[in-house]
Amino acid sequence: MAIRKLLLLSIIFLPCSIPIWSQTIAQSDSLLLRIEQSDDQFERILFIINYVENTIGIRPKVTTAYRSTAMSYFEASTFPTKDFVATIWATLLHRNQGKFDLALKENLVIVEILENYDTPSHSSQVVLSKMLGYLGQLYNRSHYYEPVLNYLFKALAIAEEEDYIEGQAMALNAMAVLYAEGFEDYELAIDYSQQVLDLTKQMDNHYATMILTNNLATYYTELKDWETSLPLHLEAIRLAETLNRKPYLGDFYKNIGNNYLAQKNTEKAIEYAQKAISAQAESRNEYLLAYAYHLWGKCMQQKRQWSASISYFEKALAMAKQSRDFRFISELLNDYAISATQNQQPNKANIYFKEAIAYKDSLYQAFKIKQVVELETRHRIQDVEKEKALLQQEKTLQRKIIRGQQQQLWLTAGLGLLAIISSVVFFFQKKQLRDSYQKLFQKNRDLVAIESINDSTKKTFSIDQDLKEKIEVALIQNQLYLQPDITVHKLAKLLDSNTTYVSKTINEGFGKNFSSLIKEHRIKAALKALESGAYEQYTIESLGNQSGFNSRSAFINAFKKYTGVTPSFYIKQLKEQ
Repeated sequence: MAIRKLLLLSIIFLPCSIPIWSQTIAQSDSLLLRIEQSDDQFERILFIINYVENTIGIRPKVTTAYRSTAMSYFEASTFPTKDFVATIWATLLHRNQGKFDLALKENLVIVEILENYDTPSHSSQVVLSKMLGYLGQLYNRSHYYEPVLNYLFKALAIAEEEDYIEGQAMALNAMAVLYAEGFEDYELAIDYSQQVLDLTKQMDNHYATMILTNNLATYYTELKDWETSLPLHLEAIRLAETLNRKPYLGDFYKNIGNNYLAQKNTEKAIEYAQKAISAQAESRNEYLLAYAYHLWGKCMQQKRQWSASISYFEKALAMAKQSRDFRFISELLNDYAISATQNQQPNKANIYFKEAIAYKDSLYQAFKIKQVVELETRHRIQDVEKEKALLQQEKTLQRKIIRGQQQQLWLTAGLGLLAIISSVVFFFQKKQLRDSYQKLFQKNRDLVAIESINDSTKKTFSIDQDLKEKIEVALIQNQLYLQPDITVHKLAKLLDSNTTYVSKTINEGFGKNFSSLIKEHRIKAALKALESGAYEQYTIESLGNQSGFNSRSAFINAFKKYTGVTPSFYIKQLKEQ
């Protein structure tokens, strides 16, 4: 009966496949034309990214062949350079191939360069939002959940500020995946996915609808809601077949197979495991192929055919180890060991159990995280970079003095003089910097005191006074700004309004965008807490969390931007007074 239903669905949706497939090809050709005609290099990069996304799963050879043409639009010396675009191209391909380590390192470099770009424009910010969204996705796929929200909130804030709907959808979808995979909060993941689905309908994006439908099906599967999940799985497969997205098609076959396996319908699970293997073998994506073999092995376990399950686990393991997905490898090894135990192979089972534990061990994770954090730290801490640049300038000056001296006596004297001058300059610069910091500190204390007096009597005037007052009540008086995941979309939904209208009212009524308004009130809350003596009770990180920031670095950066000084300096001055 189920097979007949599948055949019926195929017949029903077959007429839709031709126009959508033709539309996808037409969109790709249209992108090629827009790439060629664009005068804005960042806009051109965005079109190139979209072209790769649009073709890599359908016509990978065409995508690869287009690389040299794409590079020809850029110069070696003018930013964005050929090397910069080549790095973007590489991270897109490595993401598609499941080489997440490489893609992550390349993506971090791209984000660092874009965030330090001196003359940002709408197009460069849109590209930055896109790459921040990718970065969040890569951390998700690599199972490093701690930094994910920081990158996704930044991507979402930029996308909202630039009215970039695709970027908003991308960030919200990655948040849904984070809550599902990282925190197993499938209800919240479903809520985020539904928001994104609404956005994709505005864009008429069949590809995004396909991804979201599959994600929703997976979340409902985890909740064991078979009645809701199975039709969604079938719809995702239908869209993948219509759009000819073979790597996704194989993954979707695997997902519905897991659904049937959880329902103990082993034969249907095997049927889809075979389909998944066939599709992934054709697309040559070994990372996803490993997942398909793993599914088949679990089906054999359910049928208590231990030798057969071991053979499929062996195939999956050989491919999975190339991806360095430690969680998946650990799960595979554990399943392998269970089958070996049942197959009367205790020695082999013991080896694989130990190896599974080793992959879970924190040392493995810590080593990998350390590599990523080193890049992230270089990308994050701007002050350290400035100090390095200053030290490099001093070293260069010293080398010039050394080369200019002919005799050892003059060399020694010159270096000594340079050291004295540097010390004096450094002393006065330090003193001047400290004085300016103390002035900023006192100025911020005065502002906190003034705002405490005027909070109850403050009046506002705006063209849209009614909505502005609602925003003040909901966002400021009710302290919604303390919620780390508050967005302009959520605020608009709470006020029974729309995102564009709320954003415009905030911009006109408060003289700043939503992100700036939220950060300002979070810092004001932190300053008031500090004035009340909270620094005696909390660390900087906990104070930032209490104020609504989701990471220590985000709090420090916002605090310094708003007050001109760091939280540690501010607390030190409070203690001294």
